[in-house]
Amino acid sequence: DSSGCAMTVRRPRVTVFTPSHRPRFLDDCYRSLVDQTWTDWEWVVALNGGARWRPPCDDVRVRLIVADELSGVGAVKQLACSVALGEYLVELDHDDLLAADALEDLLEQRVLGTGGHHPEQRRGRDLAHHERREQHRHRVLAEAL
Repeated sequence: DSSGCAMTVRRPRVTVFTPSHRPRFLDDCYRSLVDQTWTDWEWVVALNGGARWRPPCDDVRVRLIVADELSGVGAVKQLACSVALGEYLVELDHDDLLAADALEDLLEQRVLGTGGHHPEQRRGRDLAHHERREQHRHRVLAEAL
């Protein structure tokens, strides 16, 4: 559909996961995922610290987890990864955006062996944190701590 929202469920090749206690930029994160040239993804958003958010439309690729009982970003990330369905895991910070070809670039590097990216191996799946500045626009939180 023209909104970019997916309506059918399937197992994705890539799981993007985002732990968040401040949902201020999650709409922007979502738009950067919808704009990806690689479309075989799901997004697991793990909310904690009382944070609440919903995607701008019903999109079966987005799964929300509320984990207010967890303390620390490591525990929230671990939870998000434990429910991920994708073969490859990509961390997207809640205040970051991905360039439109970021997932495609990561998959080409991993599957085709091009480039210098070396993801970590975790429980039979690959974890990549995309930090290449020419493909990754960082948005600084303007919120007070």
